[in-house]
Amino acid sequence: MKVELSADAVGEIAEAVVWYRDIGQSLAEAFVSELDIRMKWIERYPELPVVRKRGVRAVLLHRFPYFIFYRLRQGNIEVLSVYHTRRKPKYL
Repeated sequence: MKVELSADAVGEIAEAVVWYRDIGQSLAEAFVSELDIRMKWIERYPELPVVRKRGVRAVLLHRFPYFIFYRLRQGNIEVLSVYHTRRKPKYL
């Protein structure tokens, strides 16, 4: 399955990277690295997380307070949002 990022997810990732880069470049790099690891995990085990509302699944990053919200659509993985846990996600 191929991972496709929505425009919202791309914007949220960019915002998080800028936030962490302002704190320190190595922190921003660690965020991107962990996000990449979790995306690869989703590609490998797309059906493992429990389905929430409207077919949406969520995976939590380990080191950073972010969820990756996605759904399976037409043989692909559609990432809807990369959401900070302190915000109220519309997918829960």
